[in-house]
Amino acid sequence: MNLIPGVNLKSNVNPHKAGMPINAFEGAACLRVLIGFAKSNGPLMPAELAVLGEAWDKLALPATMTLQKLLGESIDLPSQLSRIESEEGRERTYTATYLLAHSGGPCSTSQQELLASIRTSLHLSDDMATPLSRIYEEVRGIVSPGLTGFVADPATRSTKVYDEILKCALGNAVNGACPIQDRAVATGVIIFSAQTLMVRTIGHYWGFAMDAPSARLLMERIQGKTGMRIAIQSLLGETCILNDSLDSTTSYVTTWALGIVANKHFEGGRKLESETLRKHFAVALEEGKVECERCRAEIAAAVHSRSITLDLLNEELMTGEIDSEEYDRKIMALQ
Repeated sequence: MNLIPGVNLKSNVNPHKAGMPINAFEGAACLRVLIGFAKSNGPLMPAELAVLGEAWDKLALPATMTLQKLLGESIDLPSQLSRIESEEGRERTYTATYLLAHSGGPCSTSQQELLASIRTSLHLSDDMATPLSRIYEEVRGIVSPGLTGFVADPATRSTKVYDEILKCALGNAVNGACPIQDRAVATGVIIFSAQTLMVRTIGHYWGFAMDAPSARLLMERIQGKTGMRIAIQSLLGETCILNDSLDSTTSYVTTWALGIVANKHFEGGRKLESETLRKHFAVALEEGKVECERCRAEIAAAVHSRSITLDLLNEELMTGEIDSEEYDRKIMALQ
């Protein structure tokens, strides 16, 4: 959904490197590598399956391929990796697996070894891996300012919690509406990291010391694992995925619902069970849609402002006024 009629959000792509389509044969191999990598850490979670279902029609795949068939396959990673020949396909596949591994924090030693093996099989040098790691770490660091402490007054605390949820939801709506095509790494991780900080901040308002791993664990209990969504967005490498069901509206609604449920959890002394948290989340998602519609004008104005800024940055890059590294720094500074 384009929040601003007449504004072409697809113009906000980094002109330094535009993505190219991947054919169906190669797309199938890319997805199989991602699924094979995901299964190496255990069975896919219901939330991960839901993301695959949502994105299925947007993936470049053979007409006879179905999600049900894919999930029942025994995936031979070396064989599938050998079928990915284009530079675009190899880079997207590695980026997607990297993000899936790191979305919840540092990945395990076994997954690091498997990632290294995938990168070698895809014939990608450290020149690919190092910038990816750098951008990922920079993005995670952007949304980690100092946290506010306990707020004793109930009315003041309630206002601060609501303002924090609204601020984070609006920011994520803008990030979802204005992706940078070869910065899918940044878009997904920024949204996830901002949500993590929001949960930590709300916890601190209630007097609970929450570090990032604790916040991510609570988020997983509320909504399930989210790494697959970030990985799929990266694998697609297209802005269309962020302009539809996985776009600005979903980013706003999901963030708003997470904040509301996290606040209930802290209000109840952190005693809510996972099943109860999931039920609250389902209700909050519906309420979040109403809240998103109420704030649509504000979201549209913020998206419009970001769109203009991105167009100016793209022009500076095209004319040589800034190089790719400076472009990255300025993009990160927008958050």
